[in-house]
Amino acid sequence: MRTHLPLLIVLALTATGCAVSPTPSDDVVIGEKLIAQPPTDWQNIYSLNNGTTRLTDFIPPEETKNNWSTKISFESHKSLADVDPITIVMGDLDHTSDTCEAVQSFNLFSGVENNYPTSVRLTFCGKNAHSQQGEVSMTKSIQGNEYLYIIKMLTRVEPFVTEQSSITKQQIAVWSQYFSDISVCDDTSQEHACPAPAEP
Repeated sequence: MRTHLPLLIVLALTATGCAVSPTPSDDVVIGEKLIAQPPTDWQNIYSLNNGTTRLTDFIPPEETKNNWSTKISFESHKSLADVDPITIVMGDLDHTSDTCEAVQSFNLFSGVENNYPTSVRLTFCGKNAHSQQGEVSMTKSIQGNEYLYIIKMLTRVEPFVTEQSSITKQQIAVWSQYFSDISVCDDTSQEHACPAPAEP
């Protein structure tokens, strides 16, 4: 399947921090919130918001729910608010290792962002047993005070062996910049201050 990362590169560069909750809404959120936005024109293919769990998935505009090559997912879980972000990304790696061949994974960042514990991991799956395709994913987990947030971008590629994915270092750098613009803030707390609103 042809990847859409060249398109992703263009779109991700414009997808900088507008304040949205994982389930987009016109309502202004006061308090803790995820500062994130999918790339421009990406379509929402799934949403769930029951108060304690919020999930939403986006894919490029020309792809379909049943036939996509790139997907970004935003999650927030109230029940996991006390779980360390490293535990989350390593659990995701364990799941990938159970279903994939030629797995490689790299810690890109583990520390604090805006005084919230945060971890980011890049993972290569040479061949997924279910999809029969290779996968490259980046996962970011942020431990807020109210929710644990998980953001994951996954691209399906042709199966590959170790270090031979079609994803380039430049494309990974664009992903990393996109993920670095995603954060959690709380406009009721100086410790977790939110960015100033953009000038009109």
